[in-house]
Amino acid sequence: MRAERFCVAVATTVFVLYGMPASAQDRKAIMHACAGDVERLCAGIKPGNGRIKMCMKSKIAKVSAPCINSVLRAIAAGKEP
Repeated sequence: MRAERFCVAVATTVFVLYGMPASAQDRKAIMHACAGDVERLCAGIKPGNGRIKMCMKSKIAKVSAPCINSVLRAIAAGKEP
């Protein structure tokens, strides 16, 4: 259940940071690549009310390369996340 909440938080964070929802396939790839970052960087943050978004934005320099790359791949494919 906790992993599922983090995946939802990742998808929400990507949506908020980049303004557009990704396709289902892109969301799955982004959630897989970024879930660890959300858990590592925002472990004590309860999802909801933009808290995960604020946490991820405040620590964007520490986001892993796989997470960033998955978001960039979605953007490059013309499927803005």
